Amino acid sequence: MRRSGYNLHIVLLAVFVLTTSTTCAALDSNSCREYSEKDMGQLATFVRVTMDIVSSTYMGEPAPALVTEENIKELIKQRGTPFKELELLDQYELNMVTHEGQWATVVWDSANNQKLLQDLRCTKLLDEPSWRTCAHGHELTLDWSTCN
Repeated sequence: MRRSGYNLHIVLLAVFVLTTSTTCAALDSNSCREYSEKDMGQLATFVRVTMDIVSSTYMGEPAPALVTEENIKELIKQRGTPFKELELLDQYELNMVTHEGQWATVVWDSANNQKLLQDLRCTKLLDEPSWRTCAHGHELTLDWSTCN
């Protein structure tokens, strides 16, 4: 009788250790990191300038629903715009999306899937400094009706 109780404790300990390590690994991939206001301010400015450059490229023609980093780099290089901040795309992930002629950008850190900012081009200021709230993912969650 004692022997089976001892085995049960070992099994429960093994289950606990496996569960804990799996949970910690999941938490690490979605962990929150602090970002400096200065760096994020530079990123927000980069996003605004990039949205202006990319959207002007599609002036007078239908814009795609999604413009990826690769497309953005290509468009900026085609324009011959000297843009040192383009290196930020090596550090962060960025997508631009369009809806009924309006533009928006989502930026996130692929290392921890932390959303850093969301911005609608139709507004004057940065719409959502997500790095302050520890949001995750890379879907645009802003309301397009703000642009109407």
